[in-house]
Amino acid sequence: MNLRDSAVTIRTRKVSEVLDLAFRVMTAQLPANLALGAILLAPAWLAIVVVRARYHVGWPFLTGCAFLWATLVEGVFTVALGQRMFDAKASLGAILAASFRRPFTFFGVPLLVALLLVGAGFTVVLPILLWPRLLFFREVALLENGSAGVALSRSWKLVRRRVGSAYGLWFMVLLAPAVGMLVVEGLGQTLLEQVFQWGNPFGTLRADDGSPFALAGLFVSVPWIATARFLLYLDLRTQKEGWDIQVRAAALTTATTRPLEQAA
Repeated sequence: MNLRDSAVTIRTRKVSEVLDLAFRVMTAQLPANLALGAILLAPAWLAIVVVRARYHVGWPFLTGCAFLWATLVEGVFTVALGQRMFDAKASLGAILAASFRRPFTFFGVPLLVALLLVGAGFTVVLPILLWPRLLFFREVALLENGSAGVALSRSWKLVRRRVGSAYGLWFMVLLAPAVGMLVVEGLGQTLLEQVFQWGNPFGTLRADDGSPFALAGLFVSVPWIATARFLLYLDLRTQKEGWDIQVRAAALTTATTRPLEQAA
């Protein structure tokens, strides 16, 4: 991995800077995100809408299933960021192959963390203490090819010196799906009611505890969550391993040796 080829400048950042940068990176990666969304999220959205219409399953249950699916496939967006950060031409096939190369790691590690949090849930406070420290288990498992044990341990160590930043990102990760649901719900319902004058043929989030628009908003938040987590993970590794110093040293070496090579 050549750090100098990174699409994002390698340097330490505040959480607020990471969150702002996440929007810009997500926009820059829009074609890849749309392609992955069409493969992983759009079919899930359509399947849930069909189940709702045909079998009248309650929206809370369907939204829970959607949230579980979104949590699992978020890893593909993480792998896409890792590959395209250093190779803008990484193909969709290569990203999917890298994501599902180790299915136990891809699906098992998130489920293991979920079980840990559920097991600690009886204390109420313990999950709040644990979750931010396990925030980067997915990044370690998928980007560093770590086992489940290594991913959990390394995530804990990465966050150890910046627990406050981890809590800040954790809060935003929890908030992002709700914000996405409310924003897309509002836009969709306004479009149906005010522009097309169709009323609410699909129900509303307020009246039915869910809607196709709210479901779409949940899925729309997935790329941003993956991007924000990836960028803070990159920031923590920069601090821990001095990546910014390596990049500057490499640039200084190049600037020094190039005139000598030209003179020779």
